[in-house]
Amino acid sequence: MIPPEHHVVGINPIYRSGSVTRWHTYPEVPPQTLADHQGRVAQIVLFFWPKAEPDLLYAALHHDCGELIVGDFPRPKKDDDLELAALLDLREAIARTEMGIDLIDHNDPRLIFADHLEAYTYVALHCHHLLGQPAWVKAIASLGEQADLLDVSQRLVEWFAR
Repeated sequence: MIPPEHHVVGINPIYRSGSVTRWHTYPEVPPQTLADHQGRVAQIVLFFWPKAEPDLLYAALHHDCGELIVGDFPRPKKDDDLELAALLDLREAIARTEMGIDLIDHNDPRLIFADHLEAYTYVALHCHHLLGQPAWVKAIASLGEQADLLDVSQRLVEWFAR
């Protein structure tokens, strides 16, 4: 029997982090939760690398959990201010560690690719009219370059054909 003092169920911060909302600085894009985003990043990983190792899937499912503490800072601003991006990355890493999440290799090109492809696909599905803007034109070109480097260009064509 579980002692009465343990009957209260706590909410794990990893679980809570899934409710953090993305796209808050883009009012024209519908909100998306981190749970949705990270789950879809894992699906993308499996689409491109069906035999992906557990560490990569773990990273896909947990890479943004630290945003529960730090928040979801817009990618273009991070790209424009590398010092700020480094500080935010450090704070997110500390938050993930405090949540009990193992170290994640955020420099894994497959994770970066899947993360970027998920964002692009989300916008393409929910507000495709934005894809003509310079930032999104640049994003799709970058995805093509990343796919070439990862030798998954044909698979990227298949991704968009479905």
